[in-house]
Amino acid sequence: MTTLLQGGASQLRGWLDASWLRRLVQIGFVIGLYALGLGMWWVFYGGGRIALDFYDWNNLQVPYLSILRESLSTATLPLFISSPLQGTTFFLANPEVTLSPQIILLTRFSDATFVLINTMLLYSVGYVGMLLIYRRYRLSLPIFGTLTLLFCFNGHIVAHLATGHSGWNGYFLLPFLVLWTFDLVETGGSTRTAVKIGFVLWGITLQGGIHLFAWCLMFLAAALISARMAARYLLLALLIGALFALHRLLPAATAFLNFSGITIGYTNSTQMLEALLVLHDHRYLAFGEIAFANLWAEYDIFIGLAGALLLGYFGIYQRLHGGILPLRRLDFPLLLLTFLSLSRAYQVIQILPIPLLSGQRTPSRFLILPLVFLLVIAARRAQVWFDQWQIGWLKWIAGFAIMLIVLFDVYSHTAVWALNAIRDSYTPIVEVIEAVTIVPLDAAINGAATYQAITYGSYAFSLVALLIGVVVLIRRPSNR
Repeated sequence: MTTLLQGGASQLRGWLDASWLRRLVQIGFVIGLYALGLGMWWVFYGGGRIALDFYDWNNLQVPYLSILRESLSTATLPLFISSPLQGTTFFLANPEVTLSPQIILLTRFSDATFVLINTMLLYSVGYVGMLLIYRRYRLSLPIFGTLTLLFCFNGHIVAHLATGHSGWNGYFLLPFLVLWTFDLVETGGSTRTAVKIGFVLWGITLQGGIHLFAWCLMFLAAALISARMAARYLLLALLIGALFALHRLLPAATAFLNFSGITIGYTNSTQMLEALLVLHDHRYLAFGEIAFANLWAEYDIFIGLAGALLLGYFGIYQRLHGGILPLRRLDFPLLLLTFLSLSRAYQVIQILPIPLLSGQRTPSRFLILPLVFLLVIAARRAQVWFDQWQIGWLKWIAGFAIMLIVLFDVYSHTAVWALNAIRDSYTPIVEVIEAVTIVPLDAAINGAATYQAITYGSYAFSLVALLIGVVVLIRRPSNR
């Protein structure tokens, strides 16, 4: 009998270890995790059936979508609009407007349905990027699941989307930036990799993510100092990204060249820890002396206790005791952006006459970039630890248990910041938003003709640069 049981157990282990079964489980997990994310965004946006009449949805995003819908329906280029948005009537000068191809869906769907579909599309692109990281670094399923949940549903992205910052959909392109930046600093890089990063930066600007674009440039520029073996290709990536995005940068310069404002960042490291660990809703009054500074969405970067412990141990502590040595070259940009997320630190930078830097009014937002890079570094280090754990069944139980804890945390945060939850508790500000429409050129408006000429010219230049970039990517790669 004992022999029979041993033989049966041996057969069972062989069946469970079969490569086809492992492959089937992996595919099922990947599809299930993706579907879970779609479901969470569906709940977050109320199934695309909610009035967008609060926070920046009402003040900015709905007018933006209205102009874009009019432009698509009438085949009219929206160069000028009837009333100022963000202080200008030069509509295409506003780099926070989404101009990527999916806006064509506005002709078929309502605003609320479109913003749901838009986030689902960008989440899907981001999930593909996470799959590339999963395959490149041979992550186990629980580590991949935990990393994906923390990336896709941390407090930063959820809170910003909740309050109408649609340009933050460009955030979902960051897995590609992380992957290819690691390629540069670990291998020395190549022209193709630099071009790929350039396309990522351009894609971010298409989503209206001009702020994220600026932070990425700051990160890569700082990496020039510490990752000198890859400096040539980091600089090339910066230049290519700027050339690709010229059609968003030059028109913006005609309207926002001298744009600057208040500086709102964390005042100390304790506040950073609160933002990482404590779940607050949109009504929580953050630290600050003016009304805008009190909006918790500008500070929220919640990943929960389990996520913070994983980040601290594998992303920081293990880096100080070995870690992945080539990635130490990114320590300087990681520390720099973390430091600059403090209000007093960034005030020194903000006075510089550089539009992309002086226009960053909320440096607390910078912290998301170090967080994303450290999450992937932590996942890679955790995988080394996972592979070395001798008790096979125990590590899988522990891994999935931690993933479920992280899921509970991020789902709880997402539910609190869901649009229905915010709208039910939002105190409306009585404000009449005038209907904004497309209007023809008024030569009497100061700078209107210059803006129009710069817009046409920059779009043509960017198109040529993008075509050259495509040629570089599709040609047979050289040794470098």
